[in-house]
Amino acid sequence: MMEDPRISLIAIDSNVFDAGSATHASSLDHFEAFLRAGEFELLVTESVWQEISAPNTPPHIVEKYRPYYRAHVFQVTDDQQIRRNLASAVLIGGGRPYRHNSDARILAEAVETGAGYLITEDRRLLNKDLQLRAIYPEIEIRSLADVLKIVGEFKNDIRK
Repeated sequence: MMEDPRISLIAIDSNVFDAGSATHASSLDHFEAFLRAGEFELLVTESVWQEISAPNTPPHIVEKYRPYYRAHVFQVTDDQQIRRNLASAVLIGGGRPYRHNSDARILAEAVETGAGYLITEDRRLLNKDLQLRAIYPEIEIRSLADVLKIVGEFKNDIRK
């Protein structure tokens, strides 16, 4: 059963910060309003922090999301490593291992830190949701627009 994102820890992928279209920029503004109002508990994982704290990231993005960064300070268990490897295999398919291993690590860190949602705009992650949820049933992998839609459905009692 899907949990209300407002009562769940939400991990975010760095690609969500790319405004891209006017529609996405509007969704990002809406999301940030929820953050300012304290309606979301956000998680920036170790892997995402490494991506957004790179020199080419606009400083306002780094400063805005710094408070949500949590270091992944615990050892990965054998079970966690097996799940990470399975997720990597799903994501790599015929692609480049390095790039997709990073995506698998972002997902793993989100789960291992207790997130109920991972917001991403990565089509590969979103398109492989069912396969990845077989490995990580405890997390919803959704786009920003989908999470905002889900919040609206909970607010309007369409979902309970």
